[in-house]
Amino acid sequence: MTDRLDIFLLVPFSKVTLKTSSVGQEFDLTLDNKLIANFPSQPSFLAGSASGLGDIAADLKANVLKLEHASIAVGGEVRFPTGDATNYLGSGAYGVKPYFVFSRKGRFTPNINLGYQWNSKSVLATNPQTGAEQNLPSSFLYSGGVDYRVIRRLTLTAEFLGQLVIDGPRLQSTTESVAGNTFTNAKPISSNYTMDNLGIGFKVNPFKNLVITGNTLIQLDSAGIRSKIVPLFGVSYRFNH
Repeated sequence: MTDRLDIFLLVPFSKVTLKTSSVGQEFDLTLDNKLIANFPSQPSFLAGSASGLGDIAADLKANVLKLEHASIAVGGEVRFPTGDATNYLGSGAYGVKPYFVFSRKGRFTPNINLGYQWNSKSVLATNPQTGAEQNLPSSFLYSGGVDYRVIRRLTLTAEFLGQLVIDGPRLQSTTESVAGNTFTNAKPISSNYTMDNLGIGFKVNPFKNLVITGNTLIQLDSAGIRSKIVPLFGVSYRFNH
């Protein structure tokens, strides 16, 4: 909007494919801790795919300090639950993310990004006893990296991307005794944990405002359900007014 103020609108469309299904045996131990009924094994979720609109997000960013070789910006993002949360196309919750950005200009361009993600209630986060919807866990976001301009139209990138999930749901391995037999079980708990990744890639500007990007996201720890390596390829074009 001005040389110091930007507005962004993100409208994602996605196709999600799930190739894993889960089957389990259910037991009812509510009567004096004795097995009074059991049920046939049934899938708790099935493999399949879905496609459609994701969560739309609006972002406002302001440059609060603009020096010759460095700048500082602050901003805020609002996410709307427009995607189908039950088919992994959205979060099912409103989200608000204030953030801070520092970057330095030049052939060697470091950057630091800090933010905090707050989320509202979602169908994906329910109380295990009552079934009532709860807030998705909040998280502290932190990242830092560097861009290196090899030649005028080719830039290499490396970025450390992490988040501290606050009081998030997790599973803890336990053992249970049923009808004289001992079974391994998973107990739901809530705790803080971090998820860290390394991103490496490149940006090519073949002509004018066209930018081609390629990146690989590499998992650095075992927290959360995510792939060890995630490749990404993109093409973008910037329209000047």
